[in-house]
Amino acid sequence: MDPNLIIDPAVIAEEASRGSGQIASLAVSADVKKIKRGAFADCANPKRPETENGLACICEDAFAGCGALKEAVMPDSVRGVHAGAFRDCVSLERVVLPHGIRSVDKS
Repeated sequence: MDPNLIIDPAVIAEEASRGSGQIASLAVSADVKKIKRGAFADCANPKRPETENGLACICEDAFAGCGALKEAVMPDSVRGVHAGAFRDCVSLERVVLPHGIRSVDKS
């Protein structure tokens, strides 16, 4: 597996890369509209996901437990961040939400 994983479907499947210790960086293209539940949960290494404008929804537990995650900057297209999307991200220092966001759930 390439440690610099580039994701390019319209939807990243539930638990697609859950627990992967081999992902060094993460780039989500503008074609991706939704990151589903637990897609990158418990991935040990990414420090900052690179997300392009086009992403609309970050589902439940999408990045939960990503211990090295330091920053999450949402593109302007994001309209919802669901429960636990960044839960237990113990190194998370900064989250930037777009002005047009409609909902941010708990955790």
